[in-house]
Amino acid sequence: MALSKTLIYTYLTGMVLWGTANTILLSLQFSETSLNVQYGHPWFQTITMFLGETYCLLVYYIMKYLRNRKQKQKDQEKLISGEEAKLAGATDGSEGVTSNEDEEEALEKGPMVEVLIDGTPTMVPKEASPFLMFIPSMCDFGGSTLLAFALLNMQTSIYQMFRG
Repeated sequence: MALSKTLIYTYLTGMVLWGTANTILLSLQFSETSLNVQYGHPWFQTITMFLGETYCLLVYYIMKYLRNRKQKQKDQEKLISGEEAKLAGATDGSEGVTSNEDEEEALEKGPMVEVLIDGTPTMVPKEASPFLMFIPSMCDFGGSTLLAFALLNMQTSIYQMFRG
């Protein structure tokens, strides 16, 4: 699937605008004072940012639950319609033919792996370990904290040039 130039330019413009807004807002947070003490807590800002990103997992799991529920309903409907067809004795010989809908469902499930279930080779969705992203996320956490420390100790314009 090729992206159009308009979509690519929209993504690039959004990335520049949101990156600039992020830097300016972080800089404004670091310029705040309370009781004559300047605010400077890069760790807290990074933890808050990652907490907000963690809420995306909540949305992901809700969507996954809804998708699984929809799939179970489809499977039940197929089972019921299959039983009705058997009771009616109507077979049209299309049992071995797969439809486009079945192929789309297989693509939505993602990568498949063949396993033996009761001695029969069966294709099941390949599951990734949730800990697979632990090391990269910890590196991102450390890098984001170091960037916040850098912004705390230098001008925003210099920070943006070094970051770019």
